[in-house]
Amino acid sequence: MPSCCSTGGCYSSVRTQKVVGGVRVGEKSHTEIGCLTVQCCLGVGLERFGWAVGGQKDDKLCTISMPCAACGLKKPETICSGDVDLFCLHLGADLPKSGAQLPEQVTACCCVRCTPPPTMCLVPPFSAPDLASMTRN
Repeated sequence: MPSCCSTGGCYSSVRTQKVVGGVRVGEKSHTEIGCLTVQCCLGVGLERFGWAVGGQKDDKLCTISMPCAACGLKKPETICSGDVDLFCLHLGADLPKSGAQLPEQVTACCCVRCTPPPTMCLVPPFSAPDLASMTRN
């Protein structure tokens, strides 16, 4: 998944695997915006949520869900943390950096990743490819 553009605590990339047939908010876990938690799936073959209204569970004060979305209210731990998939585009944010969505600082522009080193074109945002696998025999 090549990194398209990123700076600080946000990034965007193009997925070549796990392409989503629609929109998915919160692939790894729920997306947090202040005191709200959100998961949403609108598309073909994506996970569905049941109809429910719930009280305190885990770190959430209350939850409500319907087949396409689940929302909760919790004590804020971050400003914004989460990820969104829109077909082959993947977006992530982690402000301030907690490590949940962005394991390391990433800087990229126009599919050229500058940090973490080495600077390369069309590579995943977080891990450098094994250079031995890129050599010709």
